[in-house]
Amino acid sequence: MSVKKIVFQKVASPEAFYGQLKQQVILPKSFGANLDALFDFLSTDLEGPAEFTWQTYNADVSADPELRSVRGVLLAAMAERKDIKVTWG
Repeated sequence: MSVKKIVFQKVASPEAFYGQLKQQVILPKSFGANLDALFDFLSTDLEGPAEFTWQTYNADVSADPELRSVRGVLLAAMAERKDIKVTWG
């Protein structure tokens, strides 16, 4: 089974994060573009294995501290599922 690679870069806001995610995976029609929906998708709907790389995380979170919450959800999903890996640039 091949690893689904999902790459984020130059994320200006949580909304931009969801936009980049939508460009790389098929989200359920009911996806609400919020932290709860993100966790639900990552923990149950996303077909694994998957590797997330957020190349510009440090610069992005400096510009918009709300992105720390998105990082927290990614880490929680990684803890929940052993077939998800997250790395930061």
